Amino acid sequence: MAKLKRLIALISALILPLCLSGCIQYVELSERGIVQAVGVDYLPDSKVYRMSLQYFFQSGEGGQNQIDKTQPNVLKSVGEGVSVFDAAEDASVKTGKDLLFSENRLIIIGNELAKYDLEGTLSFFVSNYHSHPRAYVAAAKNTAEEIIDIRFKEGNVSTDKLTNMITNASRRGTSPDCRIYDAMISLSYSSRSAYLPLLEVKEEKTDVTVSQESGSSQGQGGSGGGEEEQKEKTVVISGGAAFSQGKLTGTGTRGDSAGIQLITGDTPELSVSVRTDDDSKAATVTLFKLDIKTIPKISDGKLSFKIDGFGFGRYEERVFLSDGDDEAENELTLKVEQTVVKSMTDALEKIKTQYGCDAFGFEKLLLHSYPDFWYDNRDNISELIRTAPVEIAFRCQPYIEGIAN
Repeated sequence: MAKLKRLIALISALILPLCLSGCIQYVELSERGIVQAVGVDYLPDSKVYRMSLQYFFQSGEGGQNQIDKTQPNVLKSVGEGVSVFDAAEDASVKTGKDLLFSENRLIIIGNELAKYDLEGTLSFFVSNYHSHPRAYVAAAKNTAEEIIDIRFKEGNVSTDKLTNMITNASRRGTSPDCRIYDAMISLSYSSRSAYLPLLEVKEEKTDVTVSQESGSSQGQGGSGGGEEEQKEKTVVISGGAAFSQGKLTGTGTRGDSAGIQLITGDTPELSVSVRTDDDSKAATVTLFKLDIKTIPKISDGKLSFKIDGFGFGRYEERVFLSDGDDEAENELTLKVEQTVVKSMTDALEKIKTQYGCDAFGFEKLLLHSYPDFWYDNRDNISELIRTAPVEIAFRCQPYIEGIAN
């Protein structure tokens, strides 16, 4: 009897996984569209969302899934619907493939959609299609679809160019990057703020995109093309999009973006070019090992912030500046410091004071430093931060590489 019971238990253990496997929907990878970039627009006239996708699909050859790196590997699908979810479903139906969003690397928000609730748009990707948690989020100066339409030939897929561009700008201190989890956390604070890289389509003489007539006699590289024919559409980061209360309130310049990144302490390096007052000497200094701290202060019940920073610098280029010219070096050092302070000041004036966007993380600092003050003023904390004065000080110590000053 005991043996029989053990036999029944063994058979049950073997059969149970077979029963459970039937409850899971399985789709072969070769039958999926692997989404790499998503553009979301809102069409106010028809009151529908329009989703544009860049994706590729792998072909199973030789017992493994492969990508043909000799091809652009960019396909586009578009869907429309009364919600972002409906638009995604429509795109999947039109494509004829199950769309895999877990590999998505970039979400682009169109200008019209940015006027509505950003958190609501992003929550779709978090709660429904589970996009990769490190997917970048960016804003389009016009429509997101025109960004998706650009086909870059760098990398394995077109999206490599866009994500590399965002990463590189962040490394050089000229534009904060923003992952989807960064945006959702920032939107959870009182001001519901976010600051996204602003992507813009421009026509330039470049060789990074795939010609629309690729392979034809009229395509890029054909004869008879003048200067205008040699120009092609590309994408640049022209600044940033500032959100307050979940909606787009304005845009910042690249200088504003650099100022934000400095204040948040996320600047690995930043190159600054300056001239002496008489224009006789100039230099480009790359700042590194930046240590910039923001300290909230409460005095007589009033809120203010103090920003204090220091950084080393190396001369990348010197124009008519000789070794031992201490007077000119001191003047150029002061110019570098003034340039950094101005970048932070301008960013605060526009992004914080005018737009009411707390892209600087001031509320988080206040909550950690003065939780009682935050709690007592929680209903008005966004306005207090917007109008709070900020004192800025910055010093740097540049040196000539190979020479210790």
